[in-house]
Amino acid sequence: AALPEGVLAKLLKPENKAELVKILTYHVAAGKVFAGQLRNDEGITMVEGANITIFKKSNEDISIKDGQLRGGLAHITTSDNLASNGIVHIIDKVLIPPTAPPAPPPGTKNIVELAASVPDLSILVTAVKAAGLVETLEGAGPFTVFAPTN
Repeated sequence: AALPEGVLAKLLKPENKAELVKILTYHVAAGKVFAGQLRNDEGITMVEGANITIFKKSNEDISIKDGQLRGGLAHITTSDNLASNGIVHIIDKVLIPPTAPPAPPPGTKNIVELAASVPDLSILVTAVKAAGLVETLEGAGPFTVFAPTN
């Protein structure tokens, strides 16, 4: 299961330990699951926190989609290898966890200003004013508003 050139050397550097731990723990699921227990289109939460998806045609034909899907699916080449503390399914690719999308830049308007700038939210703005919530929604927050349109 080859990584692109230079990636392993980079991951083994002390300053990249967190990234290495993230990738390694994306290969571990809690519990002991035999190949026969895996279901097609099943999502499995890994110790790292993200999910993989199982694609199963039979107990001998099982593939795994990771968070990146780099280079296609990983295939279980040898399943149900018993260990004293669990089970190992040998795969032919390194699974890469999904990366979080970059955070959007912070808004320049507070919630009331933003709502006031959208014509389809004029009734909401009127209601916020009538309820005396302008000061609250202009406050530091953070808030998440599900704003109904007019």
